Amino acid sequence: MFLKLCQGEEPFNESEELLIELMKGRKEDLGEDDPSTLVCMHQLQIVYHKQKKYEEAESQGLTLVEKQKKIAGMDDLSTLKSMKNLADTYAGMGKWEKAAELRMQVVKGRRTLLGENHPGTLRAIHTLAVALYNQKQWNEAEEWGSRALEGWRVLGTNNTNTLMTMMNLSHVYCKLGKWEKAVELQMQVVKGREAALGDDHPDTLHAMCHLEVAFFQQEKWNEAEEWGSKIVEGRKRVLGIDNANTLSSIMNLSDVYWKLGKGEKAAELGLQAVKGMEALLGGDHPDTLLAMHNLAVTLHSQKKWNEAEEWGSKAIEGRKKVLGPMHLDTIQSTLNLADIYEHLHKYDKAIVLQTQAVEGRESLLGKDHKDTREASHRLVKMKTKARKAKAKEGNN
Repeated sequence: MFLKLCQGEEPFNESEELLIELMKGRKEDLGEDDPSTLVCMHQLQIVYHKQKKYEEAESQGLTLVEKQKKIAGMDDLSTLKSMKNLADTYAGMGKWEKAAELRMQVVKGRRTLLGENHPGTLRAIHTLAVALYNQKQWNEAEEWGSRALEGWRVLGTNNTNTLMTMMNLSHVYCKLGKWEKAVELQMQVVKGREAALGDDHPDTLHAMCHLEVAFFQQEKWNEAEEWGSKIVEGRKRVLGIDNANTLSSIMNLSDVYWKLGKGEKAAELGLQAVKGMEALLGGDHPDTLLAMHNLAVTLHSQKKWNEAEEWGSKAIEGRKKVLGPMHLDTIQSTLNLADIYEHLHKYDKAIVLQTQAVEGRESLLGKDHKDTREASHRLVKMKTKARKAKAKEGNN
């Protein structure tokens, strides 16, 4: 039975109960510090972690690490393994600073015991880079991610660990604004996964998605369209049209078409995304509301003011309800609808919304922020236009 538990063949809840009983018996028969007892503690910590019972996993992990430090010392692979597991639990809890601190110790220990380029050391370096990334320590994440990649390259470009490290390092480059480097790595990941897994494998399509985003951020619209189209077609084949990832890809491609000035295609895909997300996620889901907002923007650019008003109104009402009126996304939808009202010559409604947006940005960003100043300037122009329109009506 214990072998099966170690191999993960039992359901987690049954594993937990059996391990607790087993550990209790071993503590009584062999003592708390016996290696067999520590093995049970180690397995129980893993089971807690996999069940996302992070507080229990943390408590178990802390106890285990302290015992192993006392018995075997820091320079012991079992101690380092337990520290690594505890760091993973901290990561699951979002305690990235603690995770990074432990992972740094694991890296140093494994370097000493195993060497710089041992797979165990490289995995520790990689997870350290991830922890630093999640603390927004981009430069440090780049440093450690680059070290991990250099080590994994020995195993080949298409090795699973190499590709994963490339992908994560590309995310770091994106955060640092190093888009050319990000694209270079992401292209290698796509090619590697195509070779190893096939074009339609979910992991390959996921890598393509990141590549499309990188091209989009560089305003390379044609390249973004090429990869975005591949993603949509691939996800339709593999996942079906009624899948959140497929719909997200459709929405992204719609944005690319909008940037290319292909308004009809953008609106067609945007409406597909909205309808699909409404059915799958509900009308008030943040992704659905984003799709509605984007559709309103697309229709606005096509000067289809009535349709833009319809979707813009739905987006703003939903975002007010879900995010609140003082959220930047809600304010963005408010600005968009204000602009639509202006084009419809509904100046009173436009001014009310534009005023709300200015006040919201002043509160969230400050009066001197460029976005606040831009909204304020737009409000002045809107009021001037409204006065001229009323004066013209009076003269008539």
